[in-house]
Amino acid sequence: TDVRVEGDPGDVRAESWEVDYLLAETNRAFPKAGLMPESVLYTYSGVRPLPFTKNGDEQNITRRHFLREHPRFANLVSVVGGKLTTYRSLAEECVDLVLRKLGREFSPSETARTLLPCAKDYSVLARVYRQVPDKKYYNWFRIYGSRTKDVATLANRFNGDVLAAEVVFAFEQEFAETLADCFLRRTMIGLNGDLGLSEIGVAAEVGRRLLGWSEERARREVEAYGEEILKMKKPKFLTPDARSIS
Repeated sequence: TDVRVEGDPGDVRAESWEVDYLLAETNRAFPKAGLMPESVLYTYSGVRPLPFTKNGDEQNITRRHFLREHPRFANLVSVVGGKLTTYRSLAEECVDLVLRKLGREFSPSETARTLLPCAKDYSVLARVYRQVPDKKYYNWFRIYGSRTKDVATLANRFNGDVLAAEVVFAFEQEFAETLADCFLRRTMIGLNGDLGLSEIGVAAEVGRRLLGWSEERARREVEAYGEEILKMKKPKFLTPDARSIS
C-alpha cells in the first residue's frame, strides 16, 4: 500500500501497475466480480506523511506520530507522522507540550470526551432518519450527522434545491474555499462516477447566485476544478484494449 515518493505530492497519480495490482487482488477476493481495466471509472492516489527513513521497506516504517522539539529554536515543535484515526491524541499531546513550554497552567484535555460538531444525538437521530420516506435525508445523515437538519433547513429555503443547500453549507459552515473543496473534500459529489462534472456548472451558478460570486469567479472555479480532477480521469492505459489482468 505504500511506495516511496519523491517530489511534489500534488503530482502523484495512480500508475498502471497499481491499478493492475488492485484489480487482481479484488478479483482474487471476489472471483465473481470479473473486473477489467475498462471497469475503472477513475483513479486517485495520495501521499501519507510517514517518518523519513533513508532505506528499508516502506511497509515497515512506523505509523506512529512523534513530537520533536528543535535543538536550537526553543519555540519550534514539529509533528512527524500521524494519521487521521489518531488525530485527537496527537493534537492533545501537541497542545499540552506547547502549554508546558509556555509555562501556562492548564486543565487536563477534554478532547477525548468532546463530541464532534455532527455527533450530538447521533444514535437517536439515526433511528429517526432511517424511518423518513425521503432517502436523501438519510444519505445526508451519513455525511452530516446531526447537522443534517441544518442542511435540510437550507434546502427548504432554496425551494428544495439539494445541490444549492450542500454547496452553500460547505462554504458557509465547513470552510470550503473552492468548488474543488466542496465537491472532493466536503460533499463527496466529486466522487460520483463522472467526478461531479455533470453538476459543476450548476454549482458555480449557485455560487454566483447565493454566495455573491462574480461571473468571472464562477468561470474560474469551473476551470480550476477541471484542472484538479484531470489526474483522476480515466488514464489512457485503462482502455477496452488493455487486458493486463488475467
